[in-house]
Amino acid sequence: MQMSTRLAVVYDRGAVSPAEISSGLRGLGEVVFLCPETDHNRDLLPLLREMGQVIRLSSDRGEAVRQVAGASPDAILTFSERALPITSALGTGLGLPVNSEESVRRLTDKFLQRSALRDAGVDSVECAAVSSVDEWWRLPAGLVFPVVVKPSRGAGSRNVHVVADERAGEELVARLLAPVRTGGAGETRLVVEELLTGRDCAPFGDYVSVESLVCDGVVSHIAITGKLPLSRPFREVGQFWPSTLSERDGEPVLRLAAAAVRALGMRTGLVHTEVKLCAEGPRVIEVNGRLGGWINDLSTRAAGLNLVELAGRVALGERARVDPVAPDRVYFKCNNLPPLRPCRFEGVDGVDQVRRIPGLTGYRPLVRPGAVLDGSAVDTYELDVITGDAADHRDMLGIIDAVSESLTFVCTIDGRQARFRGPELAAL
Repeated sequence: MQMSTRLAVVYDRGAVSPAEISSGLRGLGEVVFLCPETDHNRDLLPLLREMGQVIRLSSDRGEAVRQVAGASPDAILTFSERALPITSALGTGLGLPVNSEESVRRLTDKFLQRSALRDAGVDSVECAAVSSVDEWWRLPAGLVFPVVVKPSRGAGSRNVHVVADERAGEELVARLLAPVRTGGAGETRLVVEELLTGRDCAPFGDYVSVESLVCDGVVSHIAITGKLPLSRPFREVGQFWPSTLSERDGEPVLRLAAAAVRALGMRTGLVHTEVKLCAEGPRVIEVNGRLGGWINDLSTRAAGLNLVELAGRVALGERARVDPVAPDRVYFKCNNLPPLRPCRFEGVDGVDQVRRIPGLTGYRPLVRPGAVLDGSAVDTYELDVITGDAADHRDMLGIIDAVSESLTFVCTIDGRQARFRGPELAAL
């Protein structure tokens, strides 16, 4: 007879680490890690086994359901974008509360998502799906250059590009769709969509994200997350609570996010909706049916709210609602990014000085000296993570500037070793 509650977490690279999952859920019951066969999971198997039971999932869906049924879980959830489909399939097979497979298809396929939002009258961004170079030359007349080209499925801004004209797009589409063995990116389908132009929000980013909880189809908002300006082409640099939006400017953003979640049929779990702040009003960038990256760090520091635990409670059937978070200080997280060129990362100087900056609460390197960074995958992975809090947004920017002035990154590029400030390195 099972003596304790069990939460099955479908694990893969995602928004939170195994340690965050373990600490967030341990008060609710025993954690069972369900691991699809991926390179990331194979590397982390020893660590995961230290934290709980591990089930290496079969690639056969029926067999995977039988594997998980043997663990008798009371709930199933994930914090990984790529694990959303298998989580839905397993939960459906086990009779546990999950989002439907149709809803998950809309959440994870960017073309289906745009179509669903348009059909529901929520937001109408001109777009097309492209699976071949021939289809590139048959784009709808309503798509006006410049356009955005990105994989139909993916996360972390992987292989997202702005294309200025048809010829440049033809070359890019051919490369993205070509097999990896021939030097291509191995994508199978792309989405081409209009480039949303944000209003001038400098020195902050022209977009925000909305962090929400869905329980039995009811959407409640946790916070609007402010952003720092993107690094090219679409890489996130930093985020903070609260955003700089006034209550008046924030209301239409929240209404849009809630309408988008409902249009996609999401019934349960955390959701991260990115919104562009355009002159004509807010527009949906994309809806992600899971916790946003590094958002749990912000929520625990700014409000003492562990979103991993909250997700676990909802997965167990608790009818939870949350009130919007209103911190009395500005809590932030930012990163330095690698160049979009191949390089060898030699190290970083100035860390001791950075850790003495008032308002900074943490600096953690994420890449070891000697690591070779290929620069080919347009993906938001970070060299470090910087956390802190400030009295207001102006003070936050001052702290971030002080960090940039204090750190020097050493890299070997094209056979030549050189030293860079963080923004200089990301711009290469």
